[in-house]
Amino acid sequence: MDIIAQVKSLNLPLDKFVVVGGSSLAIRKLRETNDIDLIVLPEIFEKLVARGWVFDLEYEKRWNGRQRIKQGFFEAHTDLYLEKENRFFDIQTVLNEADVIDDVRFQPLESLRIFKLDSSREKDLRDVELIDDYLMSSSNSMEL
Repeated sequence: MDIIAQVKSLNLPLDKFVVVGGSSLAIRKLRETNDIDLIVLPEIFEKLVARGWVFDLEYEKRWNGRQRIKQGFFEAHTDLYLEKENRFFDIQTVLNEADVIDDVRFQPLESLRIFKLDSSREKDLRDVELIDDYLMSSSNSMEL
């Protein structure tokens, strides 16, 4: 999947959302992904709803009213949440700290690692290992 092309095909202002989750791994060629998760500003969320993106009612029920909308392989949220700490991350902070790759903002691996550890699902813990290996090899190559 060409994540950059798919994201740009949405024709959204590139400074109003961040690609998060597995796509942050896929763009760095650490593993494949089947979907693209976005954290968007509220006005973008509303714009996507107006375009016909549908609310994920199961998600809303599971997460006590938190909303997610979907279209095809895209999913969009307006926040990032650490369940174990019961802590939300401000979307503006997420935007400001994002890595920009080909004009598209992506969740930094250090941040993604925190969320993957918080979830602690088996697949997320495998992703933590991928992130750790990548960060270790990147820091080693910088030392040379």
